[in-house]
Amino acid sequence: PFLEALALTYAAFRPDTKERLTEEHLLVPTVQMIFRRSLQHVTSRESYFSGDAHPAAFEGYTINPARMVSLAQSIAPDTIPPAVRISVAAEDLGTEGVDYFGEGLSEQLFDTPSAVARIWRSKVARRTMTVSAAETRDPNGRPLEFHWRLLQGDPERVRIEPAADGTSATITLDWHAPFVISEDNPVTTSRVDIGVFASNGVHDSAPAILSWYFPPNEKRRTEPGPDGTLRTAAIDRTNPDKAYADPILAPRADWRDEFAYDAGGALLGWTRIRGDRPPESFDAQGRRLPDPGNPATAVTVVYPLSRAKDGRLLVEEIDAAPF
Repeated sequence: PFLEALALTYAAFRPDTKERLTEEHLLVPTVQMIFRRSLQHVTSRESYFSGDAHPAAFEGYTINPARMVSLAQSIAPDTIPPAVRISVAAEDLGTEGVDYFGEGLSEQLFDTPSAVARIWRSKVARRTMTVSAAETRDPNGRPLEFHWRLLQGDPERVRIEPAADGTSATITLDWHAPFVISEDNPVTTSRVDIGVFASNGVHDSAPAILSWYFPPNEKRRTEPGPDGTLRTAAIDRTNPDKAYADPILAPRADWRDEFAYDAGGALLGWTRIRGDRPPESFDAQGRRLPDPGNPATAVTVVYPLSRAKDGRLLVEEIDAAPF
């Protein structure tokens, strides 16, 4: 049904419109917009700016080929929609060995002009990033209006603050435990999606999407600090809830960390708890303290990855070789 609907849509474009879209390299982005805007349950512009039109996966029965054909036929060469181009202007990614563990891992999954993806590995409970859409241009030279929307996630845990001209936005996110997608869709997800749309006054673009993946095999406890800012009190990486997590994106560890802070809210370190050994103390720099009262005993630790027999990635913990 998807291929049939696409074939009908390509055939429905006016020849001069299709030629212009091809010249501007906007044929596929425009068909994406048409497909999403024409879904059976997307009956308004605000609905198009919501998660209703942009799920992680589409069902064939939601396709409306007649609406797709009608919308494609209505687009004139001088009104073709733009394609949003986004980039990360500012962010604070965690440091491996201190904020998260696993040599070679990163919180940056990929960056493209139409999609940016991150993996929340850091121990922080709240983070802020700035995303820019300033490189977006309308092929017709029309002025653009930008719309920033939460497509999937808890509105109480995501704050989007667009700049005055809408070309960028500061996004603040809190840690998300796995959550149900919506009242109508009981599937549990661990991904937050934010969409950026550009309108040229005639047509809205397909969205560019910023995604954050929260490893569901981690169970976290958060609490407010002295200034009210959310902080992490404990992280259990042993997958206590037996949740499925992508085995490449979310390697497994066999410990639980409980964090300690001073009266001002600064991190002092953490206690690591395993089932097979006594609790161990670590300082704020990630060094293990055999004698917590004597910083001179601090040992640097490294976290190589290994692979289990079933193919899963595991995080090991070993002392670094002395210099």
